[in-house]
Amino acid sequence: MFRLMAILVVLYIAGFIVFVMNLPVPMPHTHPAQGIVALTGGDERLAAAVNLLETHQGLRLLVSGVHQTTTKAELKRLSHGGARFDCCADMGYAAENTRGNAEEAAAWARTHRFKSLIVVTARYHMPRSLTEFQAAILLAQMKRIEPHMARRAAAAAILDQELSQIPGLRLLKNDPRNTRRTYHLYCFWFDPEVWEISRDQFVDALNAEGIPASCGYLTPVYSNLCFQPGDNAADKSTIRRPLKGSDLDFSRTRCPVAEEACKNIVWLTQSTLLADEDCIRMSALAIWKIYRSRIDLQKKKLAEVH
Repeated sequence: MFRLMAILVVLYIAGFIVFVMNLPVPMPHTHPAQGIVALTGGDERLAAAVNLLETHQGLRLLVSGVHQTTTKAELKRLSHGGARFDCCADMGYAAENTRGNAEEAAAWARTHRFKSLIVVTARYHMPRSLTEFQAAILLAQMKRIEPHMARRAAAAAILDQELSQIPGLRLLKNDPRNTRRTYHLYCFWFDPEVWEISRDQFVDALNAEGIPASCGYLTPVYSNLCFQPGDNAADKSTIRRPLKGSDLDFSRTRCPVAEEACKNIVWLTQSTLLADEDCIRMSALAIWKIYRSRIDLQKKKLAEVH
């Protein structure tokens, strides 16, 4: 029994040491964010968060976990808040624990449409706080999956109908084994011979029309240096190569379809697919516009070369 207790004590101490060693290091300089969230539990946290607000490191401040009887005026006095505290600080009274802080902050960020936050809390409290914040933000986003998937599928159906009529574009067929497509990206095959311009010119023209597009992966995954076992002059010290020294060698691998796809596929991002129907149809019209002006694009390219 004594030996078991001794082992448990040693494990507890070892776990505590590991916990302390892995605590995040305080940041000497903080990059600005849209929102600042201070978790109550110490005057230093609040003072640090208010200083960030007053020095314009964030647009608004949420003080989460405020006691029901504490007023905004009292917190301003305790934290030495200035003019920005009056206009841009919000009090959160709902949270009773770290999970509540995260849920309150997620709702606050959603209300203000903030996409970046600075979280101010004690160093020992930061690991748990970040875990709870990540969970709260993810759970809030999960509620949007179904409506977003439906919206992207509807947009893809419109693009399928419109783009199928444009020469030199080949749409990707649905695999019958696939019961549902998420349409994280909308991809189609571009034929440069029909268009008489390069895919790069086409994508540049799409972006000039305000349609976010890219060429996607320029090479197949197996040609990436990180999957090559031998030394290479072009290798960078920052590239981790898990296959180095192994018998696996992808340097002679050839997947013709994948290689052709890397040369000819065009990606439309999901931000386009989440637009309203009018914007989707305008995107298709923009592609028609580029097709009709492709000769002018070709002449412009030739003029730049000469």
